[in-house]
Amino acid sequence: MEEEIEKPSVISISLKYGAISGLISIVLSLVRIIGFQANPMESDWKMSLLSGVIGITIIVLAHREYKQTGDGFMSYGKGFGIGFLTTLFSFILSTIFLFVYLFVIDPAIYQEIWVKAEEQMRDQGQSEEAIEMGMKMGRIFMWVGIAFAGLLMSAILGAIVSIFTQKSNPEPNF
Repeated sequence: MEEEIEKPSVISISLKYGAISGLISIVLSLVRIIGFQANPMESDWKMSLLSGVIGITIIVLAHREYKQTGDGFMSYGKGFGIGFLTTLFSFILSTIFLFVYLFVIDPAIYQEIWVKAEEQMRDQGQSEEAIEMGMKMGRIFMWVGIAFAGLLMSAILGAIVSIFTQKSNPEPNF
């Protein structure tokens, strides 16, 4: 009789690596803020690229741990779940940090974001009514957009990385 190998929990591995990734993301944000870019909302392609590489690496490490602590196999679906949840947990931690930073630590930056947005709308020749409506809707949908982007990025990274890291069991259990 074959001995059953206890499979690791998708959630526990995802939480572990999501926490690691989230903390790395927070450290990178602090480096940007302290080092050379005061506004954590401004985009920097080099930091975005570095964050993407780190995110992919974290998912690969999570997949590797899942396979090593289990039976050595990982279906595409399990890989996708681990990748999605790892990235999602990381995103949640990063967003909590961003929220605290923008509303508690340095709320002036949050105001600066909206002042710049209003200036851009004026420069485009938009009417006062359009500017007022745009600012109102922007404040509402900014966080919705961030949440949607996080979910979308989680799904994309989970799907792509899992293509390369899956390892199907040639003798499936029925």
